[in-house]
Amino acid sequence: MGAEGEEIYWKYLLDTRPCISKAAYICIRKNEIHPGAGLLYGEQEKWRGNDETAGKCPYSIYHVRRYLILLLMQENSWDRLPYLIYLLKDDSLREYRDKLLGALSVRSLYARVDRKQAAFIKQVLTEEAKKAIDMQIHAAEKSIYRIRVIHGYNGGTRIRSMLREEYGYGREPAVKRIEMGDNQGITELVLREF
Repeated sequence: MGAEGEEIYWKYLLDTRPCISKAAYICIRKNEIHPGAGLLYGEQEKWRGNDETAGKCPYSIYHVRRYLILLLMQENSWDRLPYLIYLLKDDSLREYRDKLLGALSVRSLYARVDRKQAAFIKQVLTEEAKKAIDMQIHAAEKSIYRIRVIHGYNGGTRIRSMLREEYGYGREPAVKRIEMGDNQGITELVLREF
């Protein structure tokens, strides 16, 4: 049937019977069909929390979600990047951590990224940077009085702006002030003593 059977393969990929779903997964891979990173991520999120499906067939969530994640790892390197970052934060996917990190580290230097996609990638990276900094601030002990954020010179302007907006004077009680680091690619958060 080849690539013309994309809709049929997709239907059978989401089947609750593992053998049917596996056959559809193999056909999709063999025919190099790429449904899109957003679609695959959204669909695996549906299967993640679908209690109704789990009640009918307990193993169905696991195998369908697994095939969706494996297909997501085969998508265009820049399309899949933000979704792989989201999946790395999912504790239920610890067994896939090495595969996700491997897929995250492999990107095409020659691929084109449009403005909308670039903005989405920057947004995801900024959100994750904020979460990581918040965790560091709230987990800081009395011995820690500075947090150094290395965000880069050209590509880090969004993170630098986020630091100024979120942790500027009076916005975060734990942060005393923000200082520029040794160069423009580094920002330091000076913490208050409690």
